[in-house]
Amino acid sequence: MQIVVPVKAFGSGKSRLDPILDEGTRRRLSRSMTERTIRLATDMADRVTVVTSDEDAAQLADNLGAEVIPDPDDGLSAAATAGLAHGMGPWLVVHADLPLLTADDLADVTLVTPEGVIVPSPDGGTTIIGGVDREFAFDYGPASFRRHLGAMPHARIVTRIGASLDIDSPEDLAAAMSHDRGGWLLEIVAVRSDPRLLRGSGDDLRRAPPEANYSA
Repeated sequence: MQIVVPVKAFGSGKSRLDPILDEGTRRRLSRSMTERTIRLATDMADRVTVVTSDEDAAQLADNLGAEVIPDPDDGLSAAATAGLAHGMGPWLVVHADLPLLTADDLADVTLVTPEGVIVPSPDGGTTIIGGVDREFAFDYGPASFRRHLGAMPHARIVTRIGASLDIDSPEDLAAAMSHDRGGWLLEIVAVRSDPRLLRGSGDDLRRAPPEANYSA
């Protein structure tokens, strides 16, 4: 099993969190989530390939025992394709920004069949996708789950919250922080009270969706 983890530059990622987190905090958040994901991946897979153009991310991945290849800097689909070119057998492409991901979540999605596996994000994107076809045409972007499902019509759909919830917006971060597994995020964003109160912007955020909206 090969797990591919595309990683954006820590300093430029998570721009949608600008209203609530400064650049240094966003960088620490991105780095911490990436480290956590790579550690889980290296415990689970024979080969972990990190695709990045960021020197800090590359050094982190190398220290954790992952293979590092350059990001072609042509979007997420191109990064995933580049990762698959450096492996063989079953594969997974896993987003780096999954703060609630656990070993059990990852073990579930590594059960890849020829039909494939897809994890949709709450907003209709794709956080994890896997298969056996190394010529698979990735099509990330808004509503990518629907397009990926069209390309893998018999794929197993996994909706575990740890595998589904990625961090793109203040609402995503608030949802993760209000979850039982999200306590570690409090230290990163220096919040010591209500998880919704991110640098005084809590009134603009929504509570995490109820756990019933996700499979465990």
